[in-house]
Amino acid sequence: MTEENRRSVLHDILKRERENKKLLKEKSPTVSKSVSTAKSQIDEKSSPSQSDASKSKTSSKYYDDALADVILDLRFYFLREGDFTGQFKALYTELASEMNKYGINARKYLDYVRESFDRYKNTHKMMPLDPMNLKAYKYVEASFRELLKMMQLKFKK
Repeated sequence: MTEENRRSVLHDILKRERENKKLLKEKSPTVSKSVSTAKSQIDEKSSPSQSDASKSKTSSKYYDDALADVILDLRFYFLREGDFTGQFKALYTELASEMNKYGINARKYLDYVRESFDRYKNTHKMMPLDPMNLKAYKYVEASFRELLKMMQLKFKK
């Protein structure tokens, strides 16, 4: 390679990295927007007692942190679209005490949701980036509840 080609290749690489950083900075407000939207949806739907409120706030915080970590990952594209983010959060806060018994944290929960949705897409021959629909959400929810039931049976004390 000549010296000019090396310089131009290096220049192109540095330019792409700068553009990627700019895109990540632009996308980060959408992450906080989707997290705040999910928070407001959950707050409107539920009003638990004081002791439950502190537990749900804690589990809600863990969920929000995990969601902020994974939202930029392309595999979790379905959490950016639609209103299912709030419903997944509601399911997480509802089952947080059971999940804590079995060591399922918010990140593992979101990974399981993604894997379950991928299974649904494969069985129904959906395209890779098809948005989640109500049937898919119900499948994912039933799958997760079934997982917890199986864990209860296996580790019943």
